[in-house]
Amino acid sequence: MKTLSTILFLAISLALFSQKPVKPSSCYQLKSKMGSFSSSSQNDDRDDFIDILNYSINLDITDFAGKTIAGYTKIRFEPKQTNQTSMILDLLILDVDSVSFTDNYGTNLVSYNYNDTTIDINFPYALTVGQTYRVKVYYQGAPIQISGDWGGFFWNATYAYNIGVSFTEEIHNFGKAWFPCFDNFTERSTYDFAITTQANHKAFCNGVLQSESTNLDGTKTWRWQLDQKIPTYLANVAVANYATVYDSYSSTNSIPIELAALASDTTNLKNSFIHLKDAMTSFESRFGAYRFDRIGYCLTSFSAGAMEHATNITYMKAVANGTTTYETLMAHELSHHWFGNNTTCATAEDMWLNEGWASYAEAIFTESVYGYEAYKDYNRKNHDDVLRRTHIRDGEYLPVSGVPSHHTYSSTVYDKGADMVSTIRGILGDDIFFDAITEFQEIYKFSDISTDVLNTYLSNYSGLNLTSFFETWVKQKGFHHFSISDMEIVENNGTFLAQGSIKQKLWEASQYTDFLPIEITFFDNNWNRHSEIIYIYGECSEFEFDLNFEPIFWALDLEEKIQDATVDKFKTINSTGVKDFGLARVRLTVNTENDSSFVRCTHHYINPDPKDDKTTNFHLSPNRYWSIKGIFSESFNAKAQLKFDGTTSNSTGYLDNDFNFSDENNLSILYRPNTQTEWEEVDSFAVFTQGSSSNKKGYIEVYNIKKGDYVLAVNDASQTQDTETKTDCIFTEINNVERLKKLIEIYPVPTNHYININFLAPINSIKKIIVSNVLGKEVKAINTTDNNKTIKFSTKNWAKGNYLISFIDTNDKKVFTRKIIVK
Repeated sequence: MKTLSTILFLAISLALFSQKPVKPSSCYQLKSKMGSFSSSSQNDDRDDFIDILNYSINLDITDFAGKTIAGYTKIRFEPKQTNQTSMILDLLILDVDSVSFTDNYGTNLVSYNYNDTTIDINFPYALTVGQTYRVKVYYQGAPIQISGDWGGFFWNATYAYNIGVSFTEEIHNFGKAWFPCFDNFTERSTYDFAITTQANHKAFCNGVLQSESTNLDGTKTWRWQLDQKIPTYLANVAVANYATVYDSYSSTNSIPIELAALASDTTNLKNSFIHLKDAMTSFESRFGAYRFDRIGYCLTSFSAGAMEHATNITYMKAVANGTTTYETLMAHELSHHWFGNNTTCATAEDMWLNEGWASYAEAIFTESVYGYEAYKDYNRKNHDDVLRRTHIRDGEYLPVSGVPSHHTYSSTVYDKGADMVSTIRGILGDDIFFDAITEFQEIYKFSDISTDVLNTYLSNYSGLNLTSFFETWVKQKGFHHFSISDMEIVENNGTFLAQGSIKQKLWEASQYTDFLPIEITFFDNNWNRHSEIIYIYGECSEFEFDLNFEPIFWALDLEEKIQDATVDKFKTINSTGVKDFGLARVRLTVNTENDSSFVRCTHHYINPDPKDDKTTNFHLSPNRYWSIKGIFSESFNAKAQLKFDGTTSNSTGYLDNDFNFSDENNLSILYRPNTQTEWEEVDSFAVFTQGSSSNKKGYIEVYNIKKGDYVLAVNDASQTQDTETKTDCIFTEINNVERLKKLIEIYPVPTNHYININFLAPINSIKKIIVSNVLGKEVKAINTTDNNKTIKFSTKNWAKGNYLISFIDTNDKKVFTRKIIVK
């Protein structure tokens, strides 16, 4: 689903609409004012005992004046364990008239207890595993739509429809608002619907329309059938004086498209959905086959976004306005038919598996329709917003997986969740990533999944151990930041050895990532690019590469594949004038350029390295700095505009709110050419305030910029001197050995029958593995290749005791040794 702030919705007519999730603060305020109708714990295990096979929902939805429904739901089920004598169904604040039970011998009324929240149904005897039974619940009344809530059953003079998720209830599933059910993420069932409407109305439900019939009283009954199993929150009905826009999408089979809207809205609907088929092509080519029998959207009066009801997406008509302005919302909801409707998060704490992936699918859609640069812009915008404002919207820094219930539908889940998916794509590369997700969608089709399941699957599929990434990025709050700490280029007989270190820093996180591949790109004198992979393994990670050219510039993660605490953009500049680097937050005015320059600007959302000189009165910004680097021509001359903003503006603020300065005239800008050099005040700059000199908003102009890092500072003798000490990461051969040790796993230890040696990354320097006993006698030798990921050998016939595994380099030197134990 994609949600929208009610306040923002009121401004649609002013073209100020935003497609961001509803502000969590609104949910918090509502939550504190409402009681809870939760019927079961978050760990609902009813489906461990009973398997519900089908819901047949038969309802009269003609009472638009009284806003009531009436009818019955028939539930077909099988017991999964012996001695089942009862079942508990969720149903909210409706009048239950009767409950009947059907077995092979007939149908009889049974006793039940209903407390406006659950129906506790007593069976006449203990049921038999493997047999099928039915209960039928007759009920009526006004279905619930809590004031201010996102979900429930909505009525007005024109529309009647349900939204299957509640934001304010402790259990978010809201199928129980209109039919009795096991209202959780894990129980999946097929559906049949028989909805009776007024003569001029149509009813749209999940699945495929089976029949339309006119009743003796002039009403109509619409029968729909969904053969794919879905959780209850995805079940849907929508009733209005609908007209239908028919189309089809050519896939393996032709898939019907049915778009429902009032006749007066169909033209706008068609114009806003001109890229619907492009979205289908994009998702099928990347995520695998569409597994449902229909593509459907229903326009309604819903004022807060859309909901991914399977094959019958509820869509607010205000954004189907005849333009493509909000088409990523259309794509988001469609993508749920892979992420959410096909594979579903098993718990609310893992909602990012639904919403984070669907949010990232918006970027995938953008890439397919508008190209790779548009994709990068879309992704970059989301990433910058996550770094700058997600913790503000959510009230705190949160992990993506394991969010508390009141943050289930938060910016962390949607937006930072998309960041995590983008990074997984960057780690795996496109070929492996899309192939893996396509197979994942097939293996786990129509089932519930967890973050751990995804981690295990992707690790096994790719041969990369992603556990550290999932533990430190997905399950941990905060962010990680990577930068080149040092670099040395050594010439050796016409080739060049590039060796250096990557420094990892933490922002609101507590644990370094121990394994993460990240790309470094080297430029030669003709700007040809050559990329290598560095494998991060802790706070300091060393690397070395042999190059057949002398690099004149190098950049870490040039294509922004890893969503760390940086936002960057590069440009080729061959003219004078203003060059805006957007969310990298650098604006250059090029005074002279007679050739071409390659400029990359990076905005770092991390504390800068502290000053070594503690005697000055300069205090650095605590949470950000810039890098301006690249290949500058001899004629290149420019000034840079670097903004400061400590306001609470959603569009520009939340940058310097934690920076302690009261008078902008005391601000300065410091510079260093590289990380091994001390910060020094820039020779020539000017501070420009916007408004008063104390509102923390303005910019600094740096004249005649040079390649290096820049940081805001305040010259204030009244502040306590900074005491933080800079930590350098310098390449050393000793640390290089430690790097190799961390990239090689040996398991199980101790062992009974076999040993696995798992290379977390390609290691070209290791060419042989020798296993010897404690007396030094060689018992096994293995030649490695660049393609080795896992080496497995048997120890079944070995004598019990200790053995040594030695890793030998290309010069036949022992690099390091590890001990194993055979039991």
